[in-house]
Amino acid sequence: MRRRKVKPPLFVVGVGLLTAAGIVLSIASTDEPGTAADGATVGIDLNVAGNSATTLGGVENCLAVQPGSSLQIDTFVRDIPSAQDFIGFSYDISFSSGVSFAAQDHAYLLAASSGSVTDASDAVPNSLSPHTASAYTDTPAAGFAQGVLGRYTLTLAADASGLIDLGLQSAGLVDSSNHEIPQAGSPQGAALAVAPATCSPITPAPNPNDCRTFTPTPTVSPSPTPTPAWTPTYSVNICNDTGSAASDLHIVLTQEAGNVEPITQNVPGCSAPSHTYNPSPSGYTSVDVTWDLPCVDPGKYVSVYFVATCSTPQPGCSVPHVACFYWTLSGQPLASASPAVNLARCNIPTPTQSPSPGPCPPLGTPPFTYAPTATPASATPTPGPTSRDVVIITTIPFCNDAAQTASDLHIRFAFPYSGASVVGNAPGCPAPALDEPPGLDNFRLDLDWGVACVDSGESVSLELVYGCGDVPCTTPQPFCYTWTLFGEP
Repeated sequence: MRRRKVKPPLFVVGVGLLTAAGIVLSIASTDEPGTAADGATVGIDLNVAGNSATTLGGVENCLAVQPGSSLQIDTFVRDIPSAQDFIGFSYDISFSSGVSFAAQDHAYLLAASSGSVTDASDAVPNSLSPHTASAYTDTPAAGFAQGVLGRYTLTLAADASGLIDLGLQSAGLVDSSNHEIPQAGSPQGAALAVAPATCSPITPAPNPNDCRTFTPTPTVSPSPTPTPAWTPTYSVNICNDTGSAASDLHIVLTQEAGNVEPITQNVPGCSAPSHTYNPSPSGYTSVDVTWDLPCVDPGKYVSVYFVATCSTPQPGCSVPHVACFYWTLSGQPLASASPAVNLARCNIPTPTQSPSPGPCPPLGTPPFTYAPTATPASATPTPGPTSRDVVIITTIPFCNDAAQTASDLHIRFAFPYSGASVVGNAPGCPAPALDEPPGLDNFRLDLDWGVACVDSGESVSLELVYGCGDVPCTTPQPFCYTWTLFGEP
């Protein structure tokens, strides 16, 4: 005979009440900012490998399993508004016959601030649907945008078959002020495909916050209109279209920009990032944006804008468009999963390399002895700004392998570069002056620190950029370099 499931009684959570069906707040509404369109997301993840208390890997909503097997699943939350902490949750997990909850653990995100966790969930093992989870902590989890709510071990009966739906209902989240944390839509369920059944592609409901689902606006030829006034600014949204969370964004510009705060809208749930400008905040052609945590989930975007260093068009100064970009996780580049939704992506930086040793010929010797033979451009290069719309970036360290302190560095290139910047200066040295020829195909670069400060064994790292497209694309490669002391080798 099927037993009737009895709900546990209410219990006090310090600032609110948790029930088996969800969170009951001591107030009916909240004046906290946020709406369902930009709130937290709660769901089930069948791939626990990349998850921890405060980090999430790629979410998997269908998994092929065998009858009689066991597996682990996670419930998760992400995009908790940055102004809110987190103190408790409650939800129901519905499931079909043939499934049993064998074990459960809720000491993940709730325990991230080293508080104790009180668990009022259904006891395990439990084979009666739904399984109710309800837990809270005495120390609010603050400063975390995402993480695991609970981890469960499921066992399948030997005669389990077909597609088993795992639903998530009555989900509630509460903060330490007894406010319900807004949620963006309904909780996300999952499914187990018991062999011989297989996972069919699951098309999720459109998410208005997922920039990977944005449809580009078709280009329409407008009727002739008067030329608008020149505007020295450029704005764009850059989407994380990779398959994993990112912690850094690297942007390369077509022209120099001069505004020191390029972000107009940060990623929801992320703290304010730091910026590194190359070569300087007052005038830069590339900028690195770094968050303190990998909080930029796939499908999230950041809004940026750039301001030209001139107020009217001038030779060498125009609107700073984004030439290309790429995302990284703790410095490791992430491959794009859907490049069509974004601007051009930079070629993934090549591994750090050192040029072949050996000094250059005397400085007065023309570089034709080692510059490569020019490769003709295509017969009909694309006109306009797209003629060099591919950007290659590499970072190379140059070690002072001379037996004395140096004040200057002279580099000659076998494959050209278009622009250079210092990304790692010698310790204790001022920023060097860079002398590079005008144009996009440069074979010479000279650095002058003005003082003898680069000791033997110390190094400087340069980021070298090459713009190509209607000319062959090659990675900038030095042929040789020479250290000097006030011009003397």
